[in-house]
Amino acid sequence: MIEKATIRHVIFDVDGTMINPHEGLIECVKATIKKLNFKMLDDEVLNSFIGPPIQNSFQKYYNLSDDEAKKARDIFRGFYQKDEYLFKAYVYDGIVDLLKYFKKNNIKTGIATYKREDYAIKLLEHFDLAKYCNSICGSDFENKLSKTDIIKNCMKNLDIDNSKDAVMIGDTAFDGFASKELGMNFICCTYGFGFKTQDEIDKYQNVFVANNARELLKFFC
Repeated sequence: MIEKATIRHVIFDVDGTMINPHEGLIECVKATIKKLNFKMLDDEVLNSFIGPPIQNSFQKYYNLSDDEAKKARDIFRGFYQKDEYLFKAYVYDGIVDLLKYFKKNNIKTGIATYKREDYAIKLLEHFDLAKYCNSICGSDFENKLSKTDIIKNCMKNLDIDNSKDAVMIGDTAFDGFASKELGMNFICCTYGFGFKTQDEIDKYQNVFVANNARELLKFFC
């Protein structure tokens, strides 16, 4: 178990961890599906599009080639880059207080998200969260970076030499797997869009499981 007093770096995922983007993002997924004349997916499957690279989800559920998946991704981006969709989201209760606590206690805060980096910066600035972040790292334009790569970029920006000196907070298996691969402590958020069963949660090196963002605040404070 990690000693909370020794934590000096915290790395967050965004979607499903800090911010709930469900309404705007799913509207864009549906609009993309309609534009491509694909069969509409049920709500549970649509929710699984939140978190992973968007082209991977289209490829998975519609058996698309790489080029077809990239086309779907580009159509999606055409919708999602508009403020009316990107900003149709909300910050989870407790996140702002947690970020204020980290800032007050000189705990460096980083972002490592599969969301395209320019979108992540724009979204965090819109909700006035960027000012609490020492580093914001996201996906590249071609979605070539793995979650491990993105976390490594964030670690470099935060001058983290040893992954044990940081904690990753996320809501999906991508976050958990990358943390495990890097030997980093992981806090699992079940209030997001990824973890559904106890078996899924138990696969990773969890130092804490948060059922809502307020529980994160209790853990650290």
